Amino acid sequence: MKNIVTLLAVSILATGCASQVPLAENHPLTSQKKVKAAHHWDVIATDIAQETKAILSQGNSRANQPIFVAPSQESTAFTRAFHNFLVTRLVRQGFNVTEERAGALEVRYETQVVRHNSDRYAHRPGTLTALVAGILVGRNVHTWDATEKGLGALALAAGLDVGVGHAASVTKTELLVTTSMLDAGRYVMRKSDVYYIEDEDGSLYQQIKEWRIVG
Repeated sequence: MKNIVTLLAVSILATGCASQVPLAENHPLTSQKKVKAAHHWDVIATDIAQETKAILSQGNSRANQPIFVAPSQESTAFTRAFHNFLVTRLVRQGFNVTEERAGALEVRYETQVVRHNSDRYAHRPGTLTALVAGILVGRNVHTWDATEKGLGALALAAGLDVGVGHAASVTKTELLVTTSMLDAGRYVMRKSDVYYIEDEDGSLYQQIKEWRIVG
């Protein structure tokens, strides 16, 4: 017995001295918009135009400068449509949008598609209802009584299931949209947003390379 205690103490001491890696911890629960239609591209452009107006309306000398929206370096379905949406929304906000770069504030936008290989959690409708029902049955397995409190909890879980079930599904593909405004090469505004996109729609945001056989 003494040998076992000694061996256990040595084992605990060795474990305590060993280098430990940090424990994994989830981030707090947050929400993220999902882009599922071309209309949502217009919504993103509207948000950028409104933020641009808020920044330039702070009584500085840039308020009356014309704005040039630079074409994206990549030609995709998204960038072509987004360019038109952004120009339209800036014009509707009352800006002097020009096609001349010289002397104008320059708006640039970049996109990046991020694909995850790992499995991502998504709520399955019915999970909460089944969980609460299981807890109620487990607690009252011998003396089951459909109490008002128990039925209320079950109804609440069912309601949450419906609400969460109608939420947008989590995908493995995300879109990063970064918009910048520059004045003579200096950043005046920079905005980055991340959105979920359907995995099958990734090609809308990526340039397709054309291969040509010469000779």
